[in-house]
Amino acid sequence: MNTPLDDSMHPQIRNLNRFYHQTDLGRYVQGVLLNHIRNFWPDIRGRTILGYGYACPLDSWLADSYRTVYLMPDSQGAEPWIGKRGNVVVESSDAHWPLPTSSLELCVILHGLETCSHASTLLSECWRTLAPEGVVLVIVPNRAGFWARRDSTPFGFGRPYSSSQIESLMQECRLEPISRAAALFGPPGPRATVGRMAPTIDRVARHMPIGYAAGIHLLMARKRVFSTHRSGIGETVKSKLASLQGHGIAEPGPASGRSRS
Repeated sequence: MNTPLDDSMHPQIRNLNRFYHQTDLGRYVQGVLLNHIRNFWPDIRGRTILGYGYACPLDSWLADSYRTVYLMPDSQGAEPWIGKRGNVVVESSDAHWPLPTSSLELCVILHGLETCSHASTLLSECWRTLAPEGVVLVIVPNRAGFWARRDSTPFGFGRPYSSSQIESLMQECRLEPISRAAALFGPPGPRATVGRMAPTIDRVARHMPIGYAAGIHLLMARKRVFSTHRSGIGETVKSKLASLQGHGIAEPGPASGRSRS
């Protein structure tokens, strides 16, 4: 699952921009993604959020956050994206995010995990930069879906996942899955065709196992921080507390049936 990908497996920034901002199909996908993400997080006011990969299509939702940063992988390339406080884009490697530890509340990974060289390394950086109980939403192409088989869209690049594969990967990286969804059930094609087919396909898809015919998986997971296991009190009680003297409480002794050594 962590086999390195060559550069041809990465959609380039110019192609991502063209798909989402210059094609009808890209604008349709953008609307589908926004609808699902708003169901996951209806209110993000006051939150600090990271978008990794190419999350700019979600900007109309992210604009309500307190602070948003976009990291774009160096294998993909980056272009400035102007937010409320100027440019919010930084080019970065998968393995070293230029962010402080525990500095994020939410993270969205779109067009980032399936094309990275080492998925577990990327998710480890995600875990590091999330605050305790912080949440990450990963959007990846479904290996059984039509969209992963067509490189005319960004979901046809990189390494697609089954629902069980992406869940296992998240758990290995100490990210606990808490919510799931699937989308883009119709095959990729002209927006007019997809738009007519989508309502019927979605009705049928609701009765199928999640992700069976979907184009993408959406998985939300929470950062878990487990305390170090402690074996208990290390001291042996030699005598009863002074405050209990005279109350008829027996001295500490061995369990019944055992003799003192």
